[in-house]
Amino acid sequence: MKPDAFASVMATGIVSIAAADHGYLAISDVLIVLAAVALPALIVAGATAWRRKSWDLTDLDVSLRLCTYVAACAVVGARLAEHRIVLWVLAGMALQGWLSLAPVMARRMWRVYLLMTGLIVWRSIHDRAAPELVQPDMWILMGGAAIATLAGDHIHKAGLESVRPVTVVTWLVATAWIPPLIYLTVRRFRRRRGLPPALWWAAVFPLGMYPAATYATAVETRWRWLTVVSQVFFWIAFAAWVIVASKSCTNR
Repeated sequence: MKPDAFASVMATGIVSIAAADHGYLAISDVLIVLAAVALPALIVAGATAWRRKSWDLTDLDVSLRLCTYVAACAVVGARLAEHRIVLWVLAGMALQGWLSLAPVMARRMWRVYLLMTGLIVWRSIHDRAAPELVQPDMWILMGGAAIATLAGDHIHKAGLESVRPVTVVTWLVATAWIPPLIYLTVRRFRRRRGLPPALWWAAVFPLGMYPAATYATAVETRWRWLTVVSQVFFWIAFAAWVIVASKSCTNR
């Protein structure tokens, strides 16, 4: 087991939320059951792997990958929010994980962040065919903006009306990322650069986050046409989930 194994749970949970938004309750219920069963199983497997492999939290690669645990707890908790005890337990687990990882990452990243960002930009300009530029986790560029949109929607519901323009902008940013990311992904497949199926969970999560964020934006702005966009992308995300899940099971 690797530290980022929880990506499958967070991807499954967010697609379940997107399914519930559009009334596909059967799909949503099946997905959240799978996520809820997988989460404790992965926690036990992760604890075992931690003892055997002595994961070092000061290793930035380990701490960043373990953020999938925090996200998995948060997403499953959000989907099961009607069950208050489950929500509070998972929220506590997510908070504890975040408080443990955030200081470590903050100490390690501030020294290398600007340097690494500069290297990535330089590489993208001088070597656009570099394999590092077409990894599945590049989809988080879209997913991050979608997360900000969904967070803004919750803030708006809490009574802060001025946040609405910001959420529209973050939704537009998320949408703008989709064409180049599709291009990069298609280029990878055309060049037949294979990757382990488990790595593609990093792309499924943003694909599930986008329809959830779009649906929230539709409700917030009352732009009904956005619900159609959200529904289309839900089916894209669900199809991606089915493909990655089946490939992962086959490889095992």
